[in-house]
Amino acid sequence: MKYFGDDNYIAAGDMSGNVIGPTLDVRETKTQSFVATWTGTTPVGFLNVEVSNDGGTTWAELSSDAVAGDTGSLAKTVGDIGWGFTRMSFIRTSGVGTLEVNSGIKVDDIR
Repeated sequence: MKYFGDDNYIAAGDMSGNVIGPTLDVRETKTQSFVATWTGTTPVGFLNVEVSNDGGTTWAELSSDAVAGDTGSLAKTVGDIGWGFTRMSFIRTSGVGTLEVNSGIKVDDIR
């Protein structure tokens, strides 16, 4: 297995509105992880992992976790990936803050 990470998947995301991360091509990926951290004045909303099989035209929610509070963090691991594309999003309800997300993937060694 090889690991590849992106420490700036979402950098300084403005939580005064919705934040949508870029589409990740995971067609040859075994597992994926997201680590989100936020700070601010009581940002409230939902962090979602979304999946797509059509290149990112249509998205379906795989998981959704509530965000509430001045500072927090969330780690998500997605295993046995059976779709082609993923992304993380924050859907705002109220408050303001800054969102940082890093993403990592593991793929089989190529021999």
